[in-house]
Amino acid sequence: MTLAGRLAALGFADTADAQRLLADELGLDLLGRDAPIITALAAAPDPDLALAGLARLLPDEQLLVALRADDGLRAGLAAVLGTSAALADHLLRHPADWRLLGDLDAGQQRGSGELRASVLAAADPDALRIGYKRALLHIAARDLTGATAIDEVMAELAWVSSAPGSSITPATWMSSSLPSPPSRPIPGPRPGRCARPRSWPAR
Repeated sequence: MTLAGRLAALGFADTADAQRLLADELGLDLLGRDAPIITALAAAPDPDLALAGLARLLPDEQLLVALRADDGLRAGLAAVLGTSAALADHLLRHPADWRLLGDLDAGQQRGSGELRASVLAAADPDALRIGYKRALLHIAARDLTGATAIDEVMAELAWVSSAPGSSITPATWMSSSLPSPPSRPIPGPRPGRCARPRSWPAR
């Protein structure tokens, strides 16, 4: 099977662009050590969107090394990039924040607590907004990968929208710089896809 055929079988719609990004621009070893990265991208709700987002974040040697070594980071980052362009934009502006997505299961309570503390300690509107986006990034990754039960996800989203000084309310979800709720039901995932893209839009 050709590389284009393999990518099509994995769920990439634009196989020519995927091949260009993966092999030519990013220089990934598609059939060797980087095959798990391709598999994680293919499992995202939108593999093409996930790949486009990853291409914007790389080259980042530390990120690439981490993606090769950490199954949870691969799944969490691919899920977020393949679901929300707004959160991908946040990661581009704050590239170190991909570290929030490592070890989502073990770091759930610690990570959530630290993110809440950073929001409450924000000294100015910009710091507050960045803190909220980091919290949303962490919540979205845990939701999309199934690392957190839906009732816990909804409780954390409620906290984000009701915390002191919050500008993130149901009325502001449609902001161009924030993820917005889907205007129509999202179809069920294809086999192998992340199972829960409910609250996080594709665009």
